[in-house]
Amino acid sequence: MDKQTPQNGPSTINEIKDSFHTLLTVAYFANMAYDFAGKYFIQIRKRPFAFVSGSENLNKNKWDAVTTQQVVKEILSHNSRHVWLIKNLIIAQIFELWETSIRNKVAGLLGKKQKEVESDLFGDLGNLRNDILHNKHKASKEHSSKNKVINWFKENDEINFDTAQLNGLDKLISGELDKLLEITT
Repeated sequence: MDKQTPQNGPSTINEIKDSFHTLLTVAYFANMAYDFAGKYFIQIRKRPFAFVSGSENLNKNKWDAVTTQQVVKEILSHNSRHVWLIKNLIIAQIFELWETSIRNKVAGLLGKKQKEVESDLFGDLGNLRNDILHNKHKASKEHSSKNKVINWFKENDEINFDTAQLNGLDKLISGELDKLLEITT
């Protein structure tokens, strides 16, 4: 199997879809982490939870970090800033990947210039990216409120994708790439 380098990235449409799907899968599992953690931590909230690097440090009480399992559960909750930030940064990364690499590759497959490849879906992701990075994760009138496809967030809404939205976005991206490439067939 041919190794990919960050410079050349995915080259076929299926590799492109897989790249986006992988990013969304990370966001999806970040969203689902609370459900998984909750099953195991619910009855042992006050017990210590230690992070250790290397088994040789386990018996020497050389902890990298010590907390309670309740704190870990709170970090992994649906409304946790950690999970929310991971999901939003992945959305921003998806648009960056589209704009800096994938859009040009799709244009090449279509025999067009990059600027000639337009997509309402990826335009919406660009609007979300702008609000995530420049408007403190809140939908603005100038950006996300104008979205045509991903119209889940209204002005001043906090941008926080739920599991169903992440799954829907995965399908939308795959369908959009298929649609863009059907133009030439």
